[in-house]
Amino acid sequence: MVQRNTKCAVVQFGVGLTETLHEKFSFIKYTMELGLNVPLTYKIHSCEEALEILHPENGSSVDKQFIMKPEMVDDSVRADMTLLPSPSRTQTDKHIQKLNPSLKRPFVLQQYIKGREYCTHSIVLKGQIHAFVSCRSSDMLMHYQALPPSSALAKAMFHYTNLYIQRAAERTPNSPITGHFSLDFLIDEEIAQNAEGSLHPSSKEIEKLQKELFPIECNPRAHTAVVLLNDSAEEMAEAYLSLLSDDSTNGNGDTSLTTLHKNKEPIIPSSQAVNGGYCWIGHDFVTKVLLPIYHLISFQKGITNLIKEWWEFGKHVLLWKDGTYEIWDPWPAWFLYVVFLPGCFWASLWERKWWSRCNVSTGKFFRV
Repeated sequence: MVQRNTKCAVVQFGVGLTETLHEKFSFIKYTMELGLNVPLTYKIHSCEEALEILHPENGSSVDKQFIMKPEMVDDSVRADMTLLPSPSRTQTDKHIQKLNPSLKRPFVLQQYIKGREYCTHSIVLKGQIHAFVSCRSSDMLMHYQALPPSSALAKAMFHYTNLYIQRAAERTPNSPITGHFSLDFLIDEEIAQNAEGSLHPSSKEIEKLQKELFPIECNPRAHTAVVLLNDSAEEMAEAYLSLLSDDSTNGNGDTSLTTLHKNKEPIIPSSQAVNGGYCWIGHDFVTKVLLPIYHLISFQKGITNLIKEWWEFGKHVLLWKDGTYEIWDPWPAWFLYVVFLPGCFWASLWERKWWSRCNVSTGKFFRV
């Protein structure tokens, strides 16, 4: 609507594609249709459906392990990584009853792949990747350190992403896709470790590694990992502005800002993002300074853990960058730590709305 009625350019996939990529099961199904590898995944609307897969009535055993996660965002079970099936049908049934899948609250039963989790962030403009970054991930990521762009793993994830975009674009030839595209991958621990350290791989190595990547979900929007491209802000601005013009000059024979990024290689993270990283100091102060003290005095962990966590905190302060703070613009960080987070904390006490975790990077509280 905005792009049709104004001169503005919109960096967002269409409604249909966004919905398909956002929902976990439809994303897996769509990825399979594109001919790309995915983990075995089922959509679950009832306890009976799950039990039929995990404990077949014919008595046959299931040779894979699964986890159940909500199709849509649900903070109450977000961190549940219980492996299924349980040793007995009764235990499995009890766990699924607790999750309570239904037609209005569907779950996905997805093959569990033991290994490392990674996430990517891409800027896709008219079917072309203009920026790409990949890094390790977790259930709630608060420390971002980019993989070396020349590593086999980073290149494999880039080529997987590029292939995904190309095949998706072939389905809409009259409407080049534009938007932010972020994938979460799982990969075997040993394979991931070797691939992270393998630099400047051959095309055959990349192609082989692609087959070991298992996407588990997609974010068709800007991902927090974009912070790793912070040092390339001007180049990213040029890429976005290139949507506003298809001309190579501004009418006076001069190269326009909107075309400076054309025909360039995708923007990749700087050495700061690879050798250092980005964190949120307020979060680190609580988790790496205060909590280790509490764990020590409550005899949960020893002095070795305290020293380790304090050492890491010091390293982050000296060598890493805060994801919100900039010396030339300190006010967003000030507002985050002095106004917003304390305000949310006191509001939750006043309203008696309890939460178990807080993602400082997004300001999201996970209710219990």
